Order: sequence, then C-alpha cells, then structure tokens
Amino acid sequence: MRSVLPRSPATVGVAEESFMRPRLGWACEAGVAAYMDSGGDGLADLHALCGRLEAHDVLRGAWFDYLCSKVTQIVTGDASAMVEALLDLRTRALKVVEESFMERRGIFTHALDDAFSKGFGAGKTKPAEMIAKFLDAKMQSGQSGMADVEFSELLDRVLALFRYTSDKDVFRTFYTRALARRLLKARSASDDAEKKVIQKLREEHDPEFGKGDEMFKDLDLSRDLLEEFQRKASAPKGMSVMVLQQSAWPIAPRGAKEVDLPSEMLSALGKYGQYYKTKHSNRKLEWHHALGTATLSARFPGGNKELSVTLFQAVVLLLFNDSPRLSMAEIEERTHLDADELKRTLQSLALGKHRVIKKLSPGKDVKAEDEFEFNESFTDARTKLRLPSIQAPTETVEDDSRARAQIDGERQYTLDAAIVRLMKAKRTMMHSDLVQEVVEAVAKHFKPQVDLLKKRIEKMIDEGYMERDEEHRNKYVYVA
Repeated sequence: MRSVLPRSPATVGVAEESFMRPRLGWACEAGVAAYMDSGGDGLADLHALCGRLEAHDVLRGAWFDYLCSKVTQIVTGDASAMVEALLDLRTRALKVVEESFMERRGIFTHALDDAFSKGFGAGKTKPAEMIAKFLDAKMQSGQSGMADVEFSELLDRVLALFRYTSDKDVFRTFYTRALARRLLKARSASDDAEKKVIQKLREEHDPEFGKGDEMFKDLDLSRDLLEEFQRKASAPKGMSVMVLQQSAWPIAPRGAKEVDLPSEMLSALGKYGQYYKTKHSNRKLEWHHALGTATLSARFPGGNKELSVTLFQAVVLLLFNDSPRLSMAEIEERTHLDADELKRTLQSLALGKHRVIKKLSPGKDVKAEDEFEFNESFTDARTKLRLPSIQAPTETVEDDSRARAQIDGERQYTLDAAIVRLMKAKRTMMHSDLVQEVVEAVAKHFKPQVDLLKKRIEKMIDEGYMERDEEHRNKYVYVA
C-alpha cells in the first residue's frame, strides 16, 4: 500500500474519514481496553485520531465506560484488595491523562472522576468502609521505611478516593472508631500524622468531620490533669490515665466486672479517683480496663526486657511473681476474667509470637486444667517488645455490626429531621418535591435509598407530623 498510494494529509484524511469514522466507537472501546490493560501506551495515537475526526466525545465515552466498568468490578469483588486496586487503577488512569490526552486533559479528568463516582455506587457502602479500614492499617504501621513526602502522597491518594463516595457518614463512623482504638491502645504511629489527616479530611473533603478534634482535646486535658495529680498528690510513678467524654468516643459499654486488679493498681486508681472528685465533683469516673495497657519490666536469664502488654496480659503475668506454676482454673479464680477472654490472653502469652510463659501440655487449645509457668528460656535480641493480644473471632464482626446499626439509626434520624424541617418551612409539598429536597438536604452525609425515604415519610405521617391532602394524595400538609 505504501509503495502505491502517496501518504499525504489529504489521503490520510480521506482514509480516516472513510474507514475509521464508521468504526470509531468500536475502535475507541477496544483501544482503551487494550491499551489500559497493557499499560496505557498507544492512547496518544487514538486521541490524535479522534482529534482529527473531531470526535473526542467518542473517546471520552469509551474512557468513561472502561473506567466505570473496572471500578464496578473492583468494588463488588474482593473487599480486602479493594483499595489497593482502586489506587492502582486511578494512578494508571491519571498517568494516561497526563501523557496521552494532553491539551484535553480537563474533559478526560472529569470523565475519570465521574466514572469513579458512578462505579463506587455499585459497591453501596462498602467502598467508604474499606477506605476507612485501609487508612487505619496505614496509620498503625506508619511510614514503614517510606520518606515523609512519600507517606504524605500515599495518604493524599487514599483520601482522593474518599471524594467518590456519597456515603460520608459510613466513612466517618468506621474511621472514628478506628481512630479511637489507635489512640486508646497506643497503636498510632504518629499523633502529628493523625492530626494532619483529620485536618485534611475536614478542609478538603468533608467539613462535617469533627470528632477527632474532641478526642485529641480529651487526651491533652488528661495529660495536663495527670501531671497536676503527679505533682500534688504523690501519684505512683508510671501511672497514666485518660479521661474520655462518652459523647466523643465510640466506646462500647463496659462489662459489669472486667477483672480483679492487683492491690497496687487498685490503690493507684482510688487515689486518682479521689483527686478527680476534687476537680469535678459532679462527674463520675467509670474504668474501662479492657482498653488499658501496661509496661512491665521482666527479668529473664537471657536478659531484661520491657514488655508492652494489655492490662489483662499484665494482670496474668504479675501472678507469676508469687507462683512459679499456675493452672488456668487458678488464674481465673484470682483474676475473675471472663473464661473466653482468659483463654485468649493465655494463648497470646504462651502460644503467640513472644512466649514469655510456657504451656506445659501440648496443643494450641487452652483448658481449665492446663498449667503454665514462667518461661526462663525466653530470649529475644530486642530489649523492648510488644506482646500482641488475640481478638475474639466475633469481635471485629460484632464491632462492624454495631457500626452499621449506628449508621442505620443515625440515617433514619437525619431523614426524619430533614422531612419535618422542610414541611414546617413549606407547610405543603408535593411528594416529588419533598423527596428531591430531602435528598439535597442530606447529601453531605449520604445518598438515601428511595425505599428508605418513603418509609420515613410514612413514619412521619403515622407520628402526626404531617398528613396527606384529602384531594391530592401525592401532596403533604404539615400538621402544626
């Protein structure tokens, strides 16, 4: 062909007009998929072809459809790999926009954002939940060898995904719960990084995100009060207390009795409680020992160690100061720990990564008759060790269930308030207008399902806040 037909702008134009325009939709669809799946090289040529044919809208449509389909596949697939896959797809797509779509990058960036937003909808509330959990993991592990700039860029990329979800309330709930766990159990890699994320969330993505500030305020006030207590009341050395407002912290109610503490700990808590009463006589302290942590000094023949443990682990380990060998039944009798909690605690100490006590019988299960003793042969090259605890198999599931139940309850309340507020202001409204304005009113929190919204309207009618017009059944009248 090249040796017969002269290659000139005119002949190329005729060929493209005759052969490519009728097939351009197919070419863009196949080309975007092929090039994106193979790395993105080649889309600049397709973009140039569409430019010559004045058909950028066709390429934009194919670009949108491809990304929307990919996002939909990701958010409806393996939840554990969701965020990494979304980050990878978005990074590759942005690179293609910069390198291949050049002067038209604006419309293709908007198409990318629209595709991600629409695709997120297929996953319902799951993307918002998984983004919060992904951030939780990153905030616990910290930079892990990454430079400050690299870690900051990673957080920015993750938060950019947050823009695409309409379920802001889901993210807030799961992220706030995870933040509380990190702060209370000292699992956060950096308070400064935590505060930066909260600031960025509020300033750039979600002005309604504010509970994190209350948490840090509680911690700052607790430190100030503890310092004052240590100066004025001869406080025990090394004691740390965090006084938390229930309204600011998503903490599950404590059990009636969690554990019997050693007398030294009880005495220290009693002194603090008395001092706190002198500062806040109208307040009542409730101790949540399940959230407590401790640092123990342990002397092994192989070297002294500093052990960071949960309060339950500490209570169990301290028993071995007086008794070289103890059965689970004896430990349960002395601590009054819940049997299942005690089993998990003993497993973490005798069968976990750092086995500072020994289980004398074989097997990974722990029974009442099993005996344990201090592990004198324990060695580790590090001086400071953190002994991981073992979560209950249902703990995460139950925590997630509580979070979802909280979200459902808050959504119903938010919809009820919006319906009544609008009806009170307008006095009469058509059904379609009420639905539209309620959706707009709660958009900064979530996008309500139509069925749920209808149920809340009926609920408000049943409770006497409004009624149907006798002549027009799709018209509502506010009842003063």
